[in-house]
Amino acid sequence: MADRGLRRLRPSVSTGFLGAGVALTVLSYLWPAGGWGKGAAVTFLGICLVGVWAGARMDRRRLEREMRQQALYDPLTQLPNRTLFLDRVDHAVAGTKRRGRPVAVLVVDLDGFNSVNDAFGQSAGDRVLVEVGQRLRGCLRAADSVARLDGDEFAMLLVDAGIPEATQVADRVLDRLGAAFPVQGREVFVDASIGITQFPDGSKDGRSIVSDADAAMGAAKRAGRRRYEVYQHDRHVALLKRFELLTELRRALERREFVLHYQPVVRLTDGRIVGTEALIRWMHPERGMISPADFIPLAEEAGLIVAMDRWVTAEACRQLRSWQQRFPSEQPLAISVNISARQLQDPDLLRDVRAAVEAFGLDPASLTLEITETVLMQDTEATISVLRALRGLGVRLAIDDFGIGFSSLSYLRRLPVDVVKIDRSFVAGVATGSEEWTLARGIIRLVHSLGLETVAEGVERAEQRAHLLALGCRLAQGYYFARPAAAETVTELLEQADGRSA
Repeated sequence: MADRGLRRLRPSVSTGFLGAGVALTVLSYLWPAGGWGKGAAVTFLGICLVGVWAGARMDRRRLEREMRQQALYDPLTQLPNRTLFLDRVDHAVAGTKRRGRPVAVLVVDLDGFNSVNDAFGQSAGDRVLVEVGQRLRGCLRAADSVARLDGDEFAMLLVDAGIPEATQVADRVLDRLGAAFPVQGREVFVDASIGITQFPDGSKDGRSIVSDADAAMGAAKRAGRRRYEVYQHDRHVALLKRFELLTELRRALERREFVLHYQPVVRLTDGRIVGTEALIRWMHPERGMISPADFIPLAEEAGLIVAMDRWVTAEACRQLRSWQQRFPSEQPLAISVNISARQLQDPDLLRDVRAAVEAFGLDPASLTLEITETVLMQDTEATISVLRALRGLGVRLAIDDFGIGFSSLSYLRRLPVDVVKIDRSFVAGVATGSEEWTLARGIIRLVHSLGLETVAEGVERAEQRAHLLALGCRLAQGYYFARPAAAETVTELLEQADGRSA
């Protein structure tokens, strides 16, 4: 920027020296025959040089003002930029420490602004940003400030104001930004998500105050947009921990920190293990075992779930082949893995499943893919198409957690599935509550009428097993039989069962 400024300064200086040359030329014409006195000539030349110096000084000051404008103000909206805004926040904080009155900061991020750029072009988007800046300025007092931080993100500084005043301003902002913006003869609408914080409230300087308000703005976006959220330290700490966990989750697959635990599926008539369900676990090197409830939602949000599901399928097939070779039987052991909604939409799902089955020489029918009832209902036609393709590979399909959704009989008949797993909520009261018993009986009869197999989940007591067996349910899993465990532990259970059968 300084080099550019000097290039702009050189023409002015050159002009000044050119003026001096012209003055000397004029002086030669006006020089009398007898000549002027030496003193008069020197004085005239000095006046010319002073004019050159004064002009250059004025140009330099103008250039300094322009450079300051470029350094501290947004060139599009002419609002203060992030640098100047942080400086103003720091000054306001210093004043707060003297006067004891709080200051509040709002970070305003536009919702849906990118669609304006995409539909009407950047120049139209720029006009909207200028109008947004003007509307925000209209929500403030003369002593307050508004700035454009970056892109479609703005910030507002309220002096001698706390959270109550800031929330009132936020309501005004949402109201004014909710009005239409004229763009190329049309009306477009842009909403905003707003984060609010104040000092004193844990933050130490302008940068951390703005950072806290930005974190609150992110919470507003996640909560549904077109709203404001006030910064809460505890929630921010939880978000930081969540972010750290997500970062570590990205590396966990590469570092082979995931392991599979297996829960046996048993035949109710004799308690024999006929298969297992593969369940992913995260063995963190420092935190120990992390529950799937803590990392599966993160994996889905970050787009890591497909890679994780792919690994689970391959590893489960590898382990199953090992068990089948070690414990051969007339009815080979089977294994089931869970398929997420994202994996069901993955175009490589069929290829991945086929590769896993073929890599370990498995009979495809010994692999069952479990999909929850709620996932199956998200996009009926597309889902049925994928299920039929999977069924064409020879693998078995199961509806997991059946009964908690809103499946109808006609919908269930359309699904190309083989197994229905009865949700534990029905199993829990089957031995004590007449209503639960009636519901379980109805589900089992319905499923069997369609020629499908039932598996009861969450069996924890002998009475539940007895009632399920009386109702005609053939297979079950739950803590009554065995908890999910490492492959070595399940191998020991299979050895014990094999010894008894021998």
